Amino acid sequence: MGGAPLLNSVVVALAETGLDTVLMGNAAAAIQGAPVTAVDFDFMFRAAPVNVAKLKEFADRLLPPGVVSPLRVSVREAAWLSPS
Repeated sequence: MGGAPLLNSVVVALAETGLDTVLMGNAAAAIQGAPVTAVDFDFMFRAAPVNVAKLKEFADRLLPPGVVSPLRVSVREAAWLSPS
């Protein structure tokens, strides 16, 4: 089966949520067509409260129906991420 369905789900979820992020590593290489053996994804995102909300939405989109996201940070709780 390979990792294509998972990688496609990640790309779609990133696009739909508008998460300000950079996908890197094997997942980024695989999306570009490179043969890879690992099925994982690494990304960096901008630490801003609005982006934290998008990160939670991104995680929720990848979970199967009925599974609750373990990510519990709200925009209000993430206010410390904003520059002073």
